[in-house]
Amino acid sequence: MNEFIFNKPGFSDVINKIPDFESNPLGKKLANALIQKIKVHLSGGFTWEDEPMGAPPENFTPFWGDFRDIFFPELKKSSIYTATDVPYNDIIDKVFATMAPEHWQLLCVALVCLNIRRAKLNLAGEVDLPKVMNAIEELKPRLLGEGGINFQQFYQELYKEQMGEVLQQIPNVIELKKVLTSEPFLSEYNENLQATTKPEAIDWFWYHIWHLFAIKIPEDTTQLSQHIDDVAAAIQRSTGRKISENIGHLKWLNYTQWLTQDNLFHIAQSVLNQARKMVFDDGAQLALTVPHIYPVLFLSKKVQGISPWHNDAPGQVFYTTQATPPSKLGTGLLGKVLSLGKYTGVIGYATSKWLSDDENDPLGINM
Repeated sequence: MNEFIFNKPGFSDVINKIPDFESNPLGKKLANALIQKIKVHLSGGFTWEDEPMGAPPENFTPFWGDFRDIFFPELKKSSIYTATDVPYNDIIDKVFATMAPEHWQLLCVALVCLNIRRAKLNLAGEVDLPKVMNAIEELKPRLLGEGGINFQQFYQELYKEQMGEVLQQIPNVIELKKVLTSEPFLSEYNENLQATTKPEAIDWFWYHIWHLFAIKIPEDTTQLSQHIDDVAAAIQRSTGRKISENIGHLKWLNYTQWLTQDNLFHIAQSVLNQARKMVFDDGAQLALTVPHIYPVLFLSKKVQGISPWHNDAPGQVFYTTQATPPSKLGTGLLGKVLSLGKYTGVIGYATSKWLSDDENDPLGINM
């Protein structure tokens, strides 16, 4: 709905800065930053200097590795060595304030362990799925924030960055509302409403307009709701059609069209897909031909009963030699839909569909 043009100097620039509905650039920026934030916190490595069964054979060569470089080599290629190298890391740390480095690491380890379990490798033990799921569930409040505000706040920060100096062309909320309820705008809105072939883009348009209200009055939720209602009433009087309830003042904070499978689902999927490449490595390039050597080292201090000279084995917390029964997962990775009966600040968040009830596909992603 970016074709709307305000018939008032300066406001056309505001509308033209609304992110494109089809390409969803801000949603992709958000996903990419969080993917890298999760990956970069994977730590630990191993060193194997001696042949494990006694005197070194002629074909044994000592080897070592860093698990982050092994599972996520693309980070180094992108010059991402620490969290400070992650795009928008300062914003992430501000918005996800209760997610300490150890929490990001635990999330990444849990996702890698999920992938190892899904690969169904012939290991001495197995990933303890209920333990992994419990760890993720315990991280959920930190990741979502109180009332689920974190992802929406992150998106709003990216939106403010995109708007840049154009935001200064909105002197205050009252002036913005005057434009949105003016006859020239209402007339043009009605024309576009009749002509659009993408009605879902209408909600997209208003979602970003409401963000502009929220940016200008970040602490006054009552006033914000009233302004949204006033604009919605003017739209209905002019067009005879209501703004969708999904984007009304009670529900717009739950709008997550920008958080689609190509974006937020992609966070977990990307971490899993990249790790998957190394999970199936059979160690053939190493003289120590232990099947699936990297996941074995990741999960266990010992390999075939022998301890390397050094091994951090970050996944050992989720590894067990006791068989665990199949489990039905009643909650999702980031939780089921949060019903926000009232505003928790100006920004809120809700999402669903994170995990399926199938332990063979716990992320609900078919790869």
